[in-house]
Amino acid sequence: MLSVNRLDMRTLGMSLFLGLVLVFTTCEDYQDEEVLISDFDGEACELLADTVFIATTAGDLALLGPAWTDDLIEDALVAENRLDDSWLNSAREIVPGVYAFKHGSDTLAMLEIADFVDVDGMSVDSITVNVKYNAAGTPDFSAATDTSYLIEHPATTPVYLKFTSGLVTASDAWDLSFDDATIVQADDLQMAYVAGAVLADQTTAPTGPYHGEGLGIDVAYEQLEADTSVLDQIVSQARLTLQSEDNAGYVLLDWQGQTAGEVTFFMNNYLQVRIWDETGAELEIIGSEIALSTIAYCPDLLSRYTFELGNEVYLVQFNPGEQMTSLGFRLVLMEGE
Repeated sequence: MLSVNRLDMRTLGMSLFLGLVLVFTTCEDYQDEEVLISDFDGEACELLADTVFIATTAGDLALLGPAWTDDLIEDALVAENRLDDSWLNSAREIVPGVYAFKHGSDTLAMLEIADFVDVDGMSVDSITVNVKYNAAGTPDFSAATDTSYLIEHPATTPVYLKFTSGLVTASDAWDLSFDDATIVQADDLQMAYVAGAVLADQTTAPTGPYHGEGLGIDVAYEQLEADTSVLDQIVSQARLTLQSEDNAGYVLLDWQGQTAGEVTFFMNNYLQVRIWDETGAELEIIGSEIALSTIAYCPDLLSRYTFELGNEVYLVQFNPGEQMTSLGFRLVLMEGE
């Protein structure tokens, strides 16, 4: 009986020893995996935790017009006209809003599209517009009254409107032209947009932003430069703030003078990143995954995107994700891999 007990004790002791070896080995292996992070991501993580950042506001391009929403931005960037047919949404419904027009420093008119007659979802048979004209050229429209104009058969023959005199011919000086659903402003006018506004309630013209006709990508660059929403190539760490939780924020990234190659965006919030070049062409995302080991080592890192950049100024969109915790976030830019 004694010998049996000794054998059992030896067996039990050996089992405990092997168990402890297995536990320590497993823990060491787990710890090795937990700290297994590339030097590249490790440096980015340290920079995300740094307290030195350049503060910049990411501009809201939705102020430019109804086409400048996140799901329509591609169309807006390549459009050659400010208003174009963006007053109609994809369901062929009027997008509520008021459009203000300036000539130089004079505020001439404010306009809303009140109604239209559709033809089988293919063309526009007529458009009714309400206009407030201000002969004084000031932002005060409190004494101005609404005048309605019926734009008939613009899909057949373009129709022209002059704020001072109403409907005119193509050979006359005009402020707006209507060609089917496309509305074009004269080259010497600038337009501002007030989303969701009703003309009858507008007694003062908006302060802006006002822009003339031109390729959408050029208008975007002009607006962001005016907002100083620009990141210089020497900036590797920034704190950006979105202007709205409902709209994406935009900055210009000046990468001129830098070595062309891969650039990775590291952020401590949940965002999607898209980039367009100076022609309005969108760049392909090279990578956006975050390794599990990196997540374990760097819990501040919540979004990571890699792009191939050349030597130019880029338009960068930061689109808030559903899990985004605040309008502010930190951004680290790193070249290479």
